[in-house]
Amino acid sequence: MITVGELMEGRYARQPHAVPRQAAAGPSRALVHTYAGTVRLPRRGSSLDDAPAAYRVLRLPGPHGCRPDRYWITSLTDRSVEDVMTALRGRVAVRTAVAALREHFGVLDFEGRSFPGWHHHMTLVSAAYAFRHLPRGSVLTPMTPEPAAPAGAAG
Repeated sequence: MITVGELMEGRYARQPHAVPRQAAAGPSRALVHTYAGTVRLPRRGSSLDDAPAAYRVLRLPGPHGCRPDRYWITSLTDRSVEDVMTALRGRVAVRTAVAALREHFGVLDFEGRSFPGWHHHMTLVSAAYAFRHLPRGSVLTPMTPEPAAPAGAAG
């Protein structure tokens, strides 16, 4: 048996990719290593006759040796490393947004019992979050509703 760390230690086994990332200090580039080949693992609940599934291994080295390396195993073997990392960053963005909704906008503060009340609360929280994240200086133009047609009038 071989570990992922041992697999990635091979000099010719890994390929470095510089992937752009957005940090608080501005844009930077992260060095991500990918395993040159595919890793074959048995499928869950399958018989021994089934072909194993192919996966790609990604490794993000820990910054300056302060934290351990991070590894991902993905079935997206037909996509570029940049596409896979974009998907990972999207997951982080969702976690950040949910944490902001919980901490700053009260998404968990609804204590009612009705679905319409819950829906109203979630709508207001979502609107407040969206308004807060509008670019500074954005101008919102008020909309005037169209008058409703009389009930008996058919066009």
